[in-house]
Formats: sequence, C-alpha cells, structure tokens
Amino acid sequence: MSRIAIVNALVDNVGLSKKHANAVLKELFDATEGVIAKALKKGEKVGITGFGTFSVGKRNARVGRNPQTGEKVKIAASKAPKFKAGASLKGFVNGKTAATKPKKAAKKVTKKVAKKAAKKK
Repeated sequence: MSRIAIVNALVDNVGLSKKHANAVLKELFDATEGVIAKALKKGEKVGITGFGTFSVGKRNARVGRNPQTGEKVKIAASKAPKFKAGASLKGFVNGKTAATKPKKAAKKVTKKVAKKAAKKK
C-alpha cells in the first residue's frame, strides 16, 4: 500500500480532506520530522496499543569481510529502528478475530473496577 493509497483511505474512511490526511501522515511518519522518528531519536519507545511498538535496537561494532576481496573491514556500531507487532495485529493478520492476551487483561481490569465500586457502596 502506498502513501497515496493511505491518504485516500483516510479521506474515504475518516472524512479528512487530502491536505489534512497528508499532514497527519507527515506528522506521524516523516523520517526526520515525524513524531515517531523524533521519539526514537531520543531513545524512547513508541507503543500503539493493539498495533505494535517502535523502538531502537543497538548493533555492536564488528569486523566484516569484503565479499569480492575477502579483506577484513571494520563495521562501526549503529542504531536501527525496530517494530514489534502487537497481539491484535498479529491475530488479525493470521485470520483470527481477536487476540487472547488483551481479553485476559481487560477481564482483570474489569474485575478490579467492579471490586472498587463494590467497596464504595
């Protein structure tokens, strides 16, 4: 799916104008100015519940080989963005309607809220 297809989906599904849909995508996903990129640059994790988590992985310095000459080459340490899909996204992609882990967590929260409400009465 291309950026244009995402913009058109936002226009059709949410009712945004193309100008606003482009602005939203740029604000979130731009590689240098986007909210996610800026947070990753600071070393923060960006979690979108049900969708996934963006984080930064560290790669240590190492010695590699030039495949043409076999010569050893030093490869510097670096950081790389990572994405880990959430349980709901994994379930949807695999044809399941809902993931099991969020339901269990929701039940625990519901029970805690019910207990607090019962204590107040």
